[in-house]
Amino acid sequence: MIKFVLRVILFFSIFSLMSSSLYVSASALSSQIENQPSQEEKNSEEILDFNDYVRDTAIYYGFIWAGRFFYVRNKDSRIFRTSFKDKWNNISQFPVVDDGDEFFTNYIVHPYIGSLSYMYYRQMEHDFWPSALGSFIASTLFEYTVEGLVETPSLPDLVFTPGLGVPLGYFFEKTSDWFDSMDRGVYKVAAKLL
Repeated sequence: MIKFVLRVILFFSIFSLMSSSLYVSASALSSQIENQPSQEEKNSEEILDFNDYVRDTAIYYGFIWAGRFFYVRNKDSRIFRTSFKDKWNNISQFPVVDDGDEFFTNYIVHPYIGSLSYMYYRQMEHDFWPSALGSFIASTLFEYTVEGLVETPSLPDLVFTPGLGVPLGYFFEKTSDWFDSMDRGVYKVAAKLL
């Protein structure tokens, strides 16, 4: 179980770093091509438009599927060989309260994943509330379209992943900002790791 949890945390941590660096590289390249100011030069109070939000959500959703393939054992039987009727029965029911997950999974791992989705949206320069909404959207998409293919969605996962993940992500964000404001190199490294 611990090995599995570490693999999930490692995957989403790497995803978070990769997606933010890819986005910064792509935005810098597009701004050079179009001779427009980069995202960093734009006013921080400017609200990103709906198309950017949908694009960022689609990218995150793609990484959710990639993560699913990364850690699911028996991929063919668990994802592709489930009948349409079973899939429909899973997603058309009210979410189950007891999903069979351990305390550590529901209250530590899922909130951590929720904090990563919140921080992903913050890294994509969305404000607090759109980022919090993005965490709820990501959790719902995962429960109904990824995990819902093989099991009934879980109410604790739908609630606690973003519900505890957003405050945890906010804490990580503010701690990282605080470390980044320090003048010492060790604190700068800690800020980037958070």
